[in-house]
Amino acid sequence: MEFNRKKVSNYFMIATIIFVVVWFNALYFKNRISSNHQSISEYNLSDEDIAPISSLAAAAFFYPAESYQTDNNTDGYIEYKTLYTKHKPLIVIEPHYGYRRSSAVAAASYDYLRGFASKLKNIILVGPLHQNIKGAVLPKVGSITTPLGEVQINRNIVNELLKNSLFDKNQPYPTKNSINMQLPFIASTFDKVKIVPILYGDIEIEKLVDVIGQYVSPNNLIIITADLPAYFPLNKNEVVNDKHAKCQKIGIETAMALARKYGLVPKLLSVESQANYKGVSFRQRGWSYKEPTEKPILYGVELSYHNLQNFVRHHQKDLLDIVKKSLSSGVDKRYKVKRKHYNDFLFNRGASLINIYRGKKLLVSVGDVVVTKAIAADITDNIFHALNSLSKKDVKNIAELKVSLQLLTDMDEIKFSSYEDLMGKIEYGVDGLVIRSGEREGFLPPDAWLDVKDKAEFLTKLKIKAGLSPTYWSDSTKVYRFRSVEVKDDKD
Repeated sequence: MEFNRKKVSNYFMIATIIFVVVWFNALYFKNRISSNHQSISEYNLSDEDIAPISSLAAAAFFYPAESYQTDNNTDGYIEYKTLYTKHKPLIVIEPHYGYRRSSAVAAASYDYLRGFASKLKNIILVGPLHQNIKGAVLPKVGSITTPLGEVQINRNIVNELLKNSLFDKNQPYPTKNSINMQLPFIASTFDKVKIVPILYGDIEIEKLVDVIGQYVSPNNLIIITADLPAYFPLNKNEVVNDKHAKCQKIGIETAMALARKYGLVPKLLSVESQANYKGVSFRQRGWSYKEPTEKPILYGVELSYHNLQNFVRHHQKDLLDIVKKSLSSGVDKRYKVKRKHYNDFLFNRGASLINIYRGKKLLVSVGDVVVTKAIAADITDNIFHALNSLSKKDVKNIAELKVSLQLLTDMDEIKFSSYEDLMGKIEYGVDGLVIRSGEREGFLPPDAWLDVKDKAEFLTKLKIKAGLSPTYWSDSTKVYRFRSVEVKDDKD
């Protein structure tokens, strides 16, 4: 049989092509698989979602004492084994850690309270103001809009309470407050009930008891929002923040004082550390009072920027640690980030920009606005490439180099009808821009505004960066905006 050299050569070429394709696909999927699906621009944890004291949430009910005897035919309530009675609680302490921490407990309590919806007329909702003011405040509006419906305010009771000197009529009622978490639950649980939302500051417990006590009745429900673990840690080794504990002290001790006054018996409902009760899962969504001062709803790059600021604020320490270790790894070995060493959010997909300085002199800038991998991996890769682009003299003393880290939001396309229309939509000094025309592409970060005098110069510089003529323009040109958040050390 004659040896066919040409066939072997063809087979070898085909095998090589297959190997290269598989290799590049493996690298692509490695990046994809090693990162979470979510982008850092979609990070939606607010400061209220990060529990300041404990990850646990707890709720307690206060029942008339006789309910335990009539339901169980025992001499006391201590041996009562059933979690609930057939009687409606008069007072409930609900957590306010935020939905991600507390929705399990809140869902459990409202699921039970749903059975008494027809018997309720009013809910007196009481929570800490988290501001250093004397007394308490009440809203001026007639209703509150939530993601799950509208909640009506009992203006008759509110107007009556405003006659009491305990309430500051001149103090604005904040739209962002400790009772907001309860509102969507109330809207979805009760059809006709009205609320009286009271926020307290520095106040005497006895005076708050006198005000609230007049509404302890079968037709009303008093809900006090407070964090039980902050007031009384379930872990005896847990350190309690004094300021936060004092905030909870007023509400919890008001509930206990009312219980003593009216002969009520407490029952711990539930203690949870994960917000997953019967499939209930609330995303952090905003609502505001129907006033001219409503907080605007964020969209597009504004929302991404807001989310990214939260991401940086919550993960600053880990991000800076990755920078430090990537820099110390030097030019010979890329630092490998392992999931077990960092918060899982560091493996959300994201884009970074690395600037390396010696003193005030910028030596190199490396980064890309296109999101392809986990933000932790993107940072390490960019630092590695930046170091390897420097001269031997520059990397000889790595300790003398300073790294500036910026995280970039996802891109948001700017829709425009003409060059003039585009110029009107660009936000001077704020927007980073990406320009695409055919196969040409370039981007400038927001800090590039420091080197230009106006929008026209910025756009010209951007076109040059993309390899286009300074005077080039085409109707098919696409422009995207993005924002950046610098990750700074608190010592800087």
